[in-house]
Amino acid sequence: MTKITVIIAAAGKSKRMSGKCNKVLLTLRDKTVIEYSLAVFSKTALVNNIIIATASDDIAKITAIASAYPKVSKVIVGGTTRSQSVMAALAAIDKDCDYIAVHDAARPLLSDNDLLAVIAAAKSGAAILATPLVDTIKEISADTIINTPDRNSLVAAQTPQIFAKEILIAAYRQINNQQYTDDAAVVETAGFPVKVIIAKDANFKITTSLDLALAELILKSREVK
Repeated sequence: MTKITVIIAAAGKSKRMSGKCNKVLLTLRDKTVIEYSLAVFSKTALVNNIIIATASDDIAKITAIASAYPKVSKVIVGGTTRSQSVMAALAAIDKDCDYIAVHDAARPLLSDNDLLAVIAAAKSGAAILATPLVDTIKEISADTIINTPDRNSLVAAQTPQIFAKEILIAAYRQINNQQYTDDAAVVETAGFPVKVIIAKDANFKITTSLDLALAELILKSREVK
């Protein structure tokens, strides 16, 4: 059976949520935000290991939450950037796995179906979830539009992003202290192709209090179904 180790990135500063606490520790309906990710990965048989990278101040709280999810093997201190956090988690992997999935703890809406779809696509070596753009995108310089790219050729990257273990590790060995906002960019830069799977369900990142309220409505609507 395919074995997947999941790295959950949970070391964000939550600046746009007032920065008073890590947003993944906020309550969303009956659980903390991070627990939704832990729950969806925990019930997937292909996932055999979960590592959480978080801020040093949140280690105790996250560890307490993770104790209810047996697949979580480690809660580690992440870095000041996403790339640093992922590299720290890669160094902490000590269980056999075929693939590594990286997921934002602040995306609590990941559905079972979307997760299984991106897992299947990752058999090619690398795959991510994404969503089409609905707004017209403008490239600007000094507050002036300089280009209007065709939005039909663009998507907004989401997580999880799943890679064959050897591909992700090889890609991170080549970054030379550069920082990336997602792991697909690291893999692309290293010369590996990455497939895109369009998410069927809402999977946005909690960034503001409005996002938190919208996520609650979506979770409630899913219960009705």
